[in-house]
Amino acid sequence: MYSLIVALALMTATSATAAEVTATRLDGTTVAGELQSWDDQAAIVATKDGTVQLSAVELLSLRWSPALVAAAKSSLQPAV
Repeated sequence: MYSLIVALALMTATSATAAEVTATRLDGTTVAGELQSWDDQAAIVATKDGTVQLSAVELLSLRWSPALVAAAKSSLQPAV
């Protein structure tokens, strides 16, 4: 449940700015860049070499940059 909340917070946090991600395919290769879009069919990542479309069936993981994750987690902390 906590992972779902963090994922939702990340999506909200990244709506105004693009998120830096690292995508890992099932074969172990990775693609790093700016997440352009993501749905149930594919993730599209803009890399320094161009745009890469990763089919959902070949995608093992999609990880946000550590700084973005930390920012999302801190926004979930209750105000004191």
